[in-house]
Amino acid sequence: MAENYGWVVESGDVYEAYAFACDALEKENVDDAIVSCLSSDELAEILAYLFRMWDFKEYYDEYEED
Repeated sequence: MAENYGWVVESGDVYEAYAFACDALEKENVDDAIVSCLSSDELAEILAYLFRMWDFKEYYDEYEED
């Protein structure tokens, strides 16, 4: 469960709450807001995980250090 000044989202309802927010507020807006709430380190960890899971070598081909 998460609570913020009386606003509550139950852990068991998190995916339904996310889907509801995406439908009501547009997915792009919700995703942008979530990303902006993450620290640089948190976002880097998530991206590294996703790049590994998706075998996204294009990122490293484009941005690899010399």
